[in-house]
Amino acid sequence: MYGFWIRQFGDHDSYYAWGYGGQFIFIIPRLDLVVVTTSRADVTTERREHLDGIYRLVGDLLTLY
Repeated sequence: MYGFWIRQFGDHDSYYAWGYGGQFIFIIPRLDLVVVTTSRADVTTERREHLDGIYRLVGDLLTLY
């Protein structure tokens, strides 16, 4: 089973998949936009430390729209 999550970035609804090692796919339907991020391929206890940074990066990008 695969899961998607929902997250609000300002006025933009987004749906995202969170993959192995911290890979992300964000889908922002209102803007016809897809944002893909890659990360480290190895899974360690440190893999979640970058989460806030990725959310901040996507949020900052969407403030341009």
